Amino acid sequence: MFARLFLLIGLVSSVSLGLVAGLLWRNSAELERQLGWENREAGQRVLKKGTFFVEESLRDTHLMIVREKARKVEAYFESVAGAVQLEAALVQQFLGDGGSVEEAPPLFAGNTLTGRARAKPSLLKTLVGVQPYAIFHLAPGASPQKTRESLQRLRRLGSFFAHTQRTVPGCDSSYFGSESGFILGYPGGRSYFKNAYDPRRRPWYRQATAPGQKPGTLIWIVDLDRDGKTLYLTGARSVTLPESSKPVGVVAIDVKLRRVNDELFNVGNLNVSKAILVDETGRVRVSASYDPTSGKSSPTFDTRNARAQPPVGSVPGFAAVARHIRANPTKNEDIYWDGKEGGKPMAQAESVFIVSSLQFSAGETTSPSAAGKWHYIVRLPMRSLLAPITSVAGEMQGATQGISRAIRIRTRKSAALVLGLIGATLLAALGVAYFAARATSRPLIQMARVARGVGAGNLEQRAIETSGGEIGEMGRAINAMIGGLQQRNLLKETFSLYTAPSVVEEVLKRGGVQLGGVKSTATIFFSDLAGFTALAEKTSPEELVELLNEYFDAMTRVILGSQGTVDKYIGDAILAFWGHPIAREDDAARSCRAALEQFQQLQLLGDKWETEGRPRIDMRIGIETGEVIVGAIGSKLKLNYTVLGDTVNFASRLEAVNKIYGTHILIGETTRKLAGDAIEAREIDLIAVVGKVRPVRVFELVAMAGEVSNPQKMGYAHYENALSFYRARNWDEAQAQLKLAQTALGFDQASQVLLSKIDKCRLNPPPADWNGSAILEHK
Repeated sequence: MFARLFLLIGLVSSVSLGLVAGLLWRNSAELERQLGWENREAGQRVLKKGTFFVEESLRDTHLMIVREKARKVEAYFESVAGAVQLEAALVQQFLGDGGSVEEAPPLFAGNTLTGRARAKPSLLKTLVGVQPYAIFHLAPGASPQKTRESLQRLRRLGSFFAHTQRTVPGCDSSYFGSESGFILGYPGGRSYFKNAYDPRRRPWYRQATAPGQKPGTLIWIVDLDRDGKTLYLTGARSVTLPESSKPVGVVAIDVKLRRVNDELFNVGNLNVSKAILVDETGRVRVSASYDPTSGKSSPTFDTRNARAQPPVGSVPGFAAVARHIRANPTKNEDIYWDGKEGGKPMAQAESVFIVSSLQFSAGETTSPSAAGKWHYIVRLPMRSLLAPITSVAGEMQGATQGISRAIRIRTRKSAALVLGLIGATLLAALGVAYFAARATSRPLIQMARVARGVGAGNLEQRAIETSGGEIGEMGRAINAMIGGLQQRNLLKETFSLYTAPSVVEEVLKRGGVQLGGVKSTATIFFSDLAGFTALAEKTSPEELVELLNEYFDAMTRVILGSQGTVDKYIGDAILAFWGHPIAREDDAARSCRAALEQFQQLQLLGDKWETEGRPRIDMRIGIETGEVIVGAIGSKLKLNYTVLGDTVNFASRLEAVNKIYGTHILIGETTRKLAGDAIEAREIDLIAVVGKVRPVRVFELVAMAGEVSNPQKMGYAHYENALSFYRARNWDEAQAQLKLAQTALGFDQASQVLLSKIDKCRLNPPPADWNGSAILEHK
């Protein structure tokens, strides 16, 4: 019916529109000839003058600024390289020189000087980073006796360190990492990780002494400082004594990457969008687009880590210039723009690149055979270069005014006729559509009213179903939709009482609940009330049920609010999980946050019950992440949407282990790793569980990140140190650390348990293959 209606309208309209098209075609042909000639003349004038100004501006201004900046970049890297070379020569001299060191600058242990400076801020102005001195740190296992002589000889580097700090712009620190396992440097101020920091494992040391690396080759790397927060540009080289071919260590100088960018890559007066430094292997070493205020450690034009040193060809917008550099290796200075090989004019290019070669000596690069040619590349957007073309806007306006007058004269004559024909056509079409629509408007209006009601949530209505045709089919489809929505709402309202809305949506997408399950990675949560049996004996059944319902309601709201799924209630216990059917990257952190929020809710409930004369209750929680079977388990008559597997069993065991260590929330090793920096936790013990091949590290969940006081952090750190000494069979040091932990934390049952284990080990020393794990025999 509608097809016939629109066909009729089209036939009526086509006659009038055909007449209009013929008239417009004749007028357009005349306009095209006149406008084409005037437009070509104007375009040629603008292009000729605009291109001239752009190219002159590029050669005279931008090239001069970039050339000067390139010389500064080259000089800066040469100054850092020269300081590194001098430091290497001094190390060679002092290690082989047995002369007197009585007048040498003082030598401090790195963490000792840092601690003194923090305790006494005046040292920052009188010593740290001002006077000549040297600091040192021994790696785990390094012998103080074997390194004492070398440290005493190298302390004379203190004067060189202080001089370098003052004369090399942006220098943050100078240091020497020894093959013997110590690091000596300047100025200090940051702590070395106790029993963890080893200079031989740092990237600058490994790359300078890598197999195949020529001894004495200066390497450049970009890497995070040992605190994991600040990006540095590091120049380093190995040091070899004349009597040995094996390096005795690596000297290095750190420069903050932000300072390098500010000093050497600030070409803001050119309004550039990108500026990078590329080494002889074609990899990006420094990027001016690095944003130090964003907190990110990657260039803003590339999502990869800045330390990865991406190839210049992979950086967006730089692929074409990378090919151009490879094709012209002998050029020291060049200007390149998109499509240059194809002859595209510069004014039509998207970007213009100014390439300046930086020549270093062979011994100061990562590849001596490449003769050390690096490239300083500045990318200029053409929009900023086309600014001079505005000077010809007046001439262009004169040409366009003539075009506008010609268009206005021609179009006004035909406008009245075109409007009249179109108006007549529309009136005819509207008249036909009006009489045809009257026959169909009534059921359509009623269907629209029903559709609006459905949108407002009213499902207790039906649309009119005519005998046949498209309108009748539409009415039947609307009624079928209403029926389906009613069934969906009923299922959703019923199923939402047992699980999170995300699970309900997943079930509805699948068309209902079916038997069977799937393997999935999920975070399992198991909680139980402490002393519930005794509470049940003292409380009437009615009051006990009321108390449990109030407790379950508060705990369930927290779980569902964090997008978790409540599996089941087992007596006074709760089994819940995160990660299915919707997996999120922070599922482990969500479960930890939910556990902590439950204790907050339990505290509020306890305050309320106490005012009502009811007893307080306590609970314990176990959390672990791993592979489980999740799905609808049961028969066609009775289904449970649940999880099964070893991870579920281990979470329930963790809940019980809380009783041993006096903790409330224990999490497994996998959950701790996935939650990462989002939580505060301490390692409690290494537990060997029945059925597990290897012992499992267990952690106490303390709080979310940033919610632990400094005294608590110190106490937890002492406990974890004691745990390390305990596993190393160092009973005395372990007991000393535990006393410090108890001083900071007060009574700590976990510390008491570990002290008891130490006493037992003293009486009955463990066997040689003992790994310090506690055997958990019960399930």
